Amino acid sequence: MNFFYFFFSQPRVKVKFNYPIKFHEIRFYARPDHIFDQNRYRNICLFLDGIQKDCTDPGLVTKPGDQIRIKSEMPEMASEAEIRFPSESPGVVAELEIYYTFSEGKISV
Repeated sequence: MNFFYFFFSQPRVKVKFNYPIKFHEIRFYARPDHIFDQNRYRNICLFLDGIQKDCTDPGLVTKPGDQIRIKSEMPEMASEAEIRFPSESPGVVAELEIYYTFSEGKISV
């Protein structure tokens, strides 16, 4: 698994897997001390293999340390999982977890 963080035109976190996985969900946490801008956690979108699957609510209200979850409607095969932050806000994530299944059927983080 390769982990990339891009911070140019649109902040994003992209994870490329060596082999396709069955993606379940991605979880990340708001910064634990203080939320300076609620917009940092709104309209964050999940992409699997470059295709947008879901986004956080545009009216999301986040408290420090909140867990934020984005998932595909149904678990699906993918080689790449990515979250994209709105271009007007820097991406701020305290912790990031990806839940997926290997071919053996075990859920991994």
